[in-house]
Amino acid sequence: MGKTTKITARKPKAERDSTVTLARKKGYFKTVDSPVGQILHLQRTIGNQAVQRLFKSNVIQAKLKIGKPNDKYEKEADRVVDQVVQLKNSEKTSKTKFKPLTDKAANEEFKKLKAKYRKEGKDEREADFLAMDDMFAERLKVAGGKRLPGTATLGKLGEKTYLSIPTKIIYNDMPLPLGFYNAGIDDKSYNCHSFTFNDAKTSKLTKLKTIAKTIPEGPVKGKKYFDAVDLVRNMIHFEMGPPTLIFPRWVISPAEIKSLLKTYRPRKAIEKLETTKRDIVIYSTNGDFPHSGKVTQVDAKGKPIKIKSKWGHYSLFEHDPETIPAHYGRPSYFRKK
Repeated sequence: MGKTTKITARKPKAERDSTVTLARKKGYFKTVDSPVGQILHLQRTIGNQAVQRLFKSNVIQAKLKIGKPNDKYEKEADRVVDQVVQLKNSEKTSKTKFKPLTDKAANEEFKKLKAKYRKEGKDEREADFLAMDDMFAERLKVAGGKRLPGTATLGKLGEKTYLSIPTKIIYNDMPLPLGFYNAGIDDKSYNCHSFTFNDAKTSKLTKLKTIAKTIPEGPVKGKKYFDAVDLVRNMIHFEMGPPTLIFPRWVISPAEIKSLLKTYRPRKAIEKLETTKRDIVIYSTNGDFPHSGKVTQVDAKGKPIKIKSKWGHYSLFEHDPETIPAHYGRPSYFRKK
């Protein structure tokens, strides 16, 4: 999954927004659990569909009352709602075989699955995650697809570090809250594009280490941290928490995906599948590339009828190329040159 990333404001003066200055503020090294931070985390970890259900149940609405009317949290929450509404509308008009995730039945399904995992002792985050993974699996199973067990990557704290957001950034179409956060590096988690293009074997961890900065003073003097601007420029994915995580194996930038596609050619509509070649499918919409996968089966004429793809943090699935959420867009097929 990939979204357009852009930096929207001038970089502040280093001295004014330096780690030295911020380190003196109380709670500077604590993970910020702001309303917008929670929305960002939910949107990217459990998806817009789950966020829609939480809005309906007033869970998010209650948290947003912390701010004043028309404040930045409310405006940013409105952006999330708009995206969810667009998603819901696309499900209504789409001809995809994928069963909707935003209707009343899906809402009840999610509640039951989450309650089951909570009863088993799972925490809120993991229960949400497992419930959504089950919902994806059930929708694909109905259309002849299957989930590959043990392939989900929720995201773990891993190596501890810090993330600085010193200037206004819009990342994945959402403004990020300024601050300095406890963070972790998860070099095991991977997404659809990482799986499609390099079997999740390529990591930007070495590059990540080269852009690390050192905290010059304060309670964690000498520790390493990362500037969000540097991560964006180096196309290294991160997600706000809690927990806030950096993912060196993820491929999410449209620019990076376009670069990787230069080693591929468009696949013919009817073409025999060759084990020595890598045939892939890319889903696109409005210049973005929400999803991708590998072609694993074609019919007698050579038309792709089954693919294997990783659904964000969720599991690897084998499924019909047309059985995908409506907002993924239409598939285009390519073959390694």
